[in-house]
Amino acid sequence: MLDSPVIESGNLQSLAMYSSRTFGKFPSLQSLSLCHILHILQLQGPIEDQGVNPCRHCLRFLPASLSKLTLLDSCIYQDPMPVVKKLPNLRLLRLCNKTYCGFEMVCSAGGFPKLETLQLSSLPSLEKWEIEKDAMPSLERLHIKDIFPNRV
Repeated sequence: MLDSPVIESGNLQSLAMYSSRTFGKFPSLQSLSLCHILHILQLQGPIEDQGVNPCRHCLRFLPASLSKLTLLDSCIYQDPMPVVKKLPNLRLLRLCNKTYCGFEMVCSAGGFPKLETLQLSSLPSLEKWEIEKDAMPSLERLHIKDIFPNRV
C-alpha cells in the first residue's frame, strides 16, 4: 500500500491515507523515510505494530521534515512519544481514536522542541501520562478529550 512510485519519488509534501480493519493494517512505513520534504502526514487506520522492541517501533521511519502529524485509529501498543519527540520540525501532533492502545505514555525532557499544539483524544487504554520537566518547551495549545474515560 505504501510502496508506490508516488511515495518513492520523495516529492510529496502532504499525504493523507485511510485504511480500515476490513482492508487490513498499514504495512511498514519504511517508504515514508524517502519523503524528505513531507510536511503533513495523516494516517487513519491500524498500523502494523512491531512488538515491544523500541528499535523496531512502527513509527521509526517518519521523516524528520514533518511539521504536522495526525494518527487516527492506529491501534499501536508501543508508546509513540519516544519516536515522535525526535521529529525536529513537528509543530502539531494529533493522536486520536484509539491510536495508542497502551497503558502508559511518557513525554521526556528535551523532547518536542518545536511542538506548539498537542491533541490527545479517545485513548481509552491510557492509564498514565507522564510529562517530564522541559518537555515540549514551545507548547501553546493542549487539547485533551476522552482521556482516561474508564476512570472516576
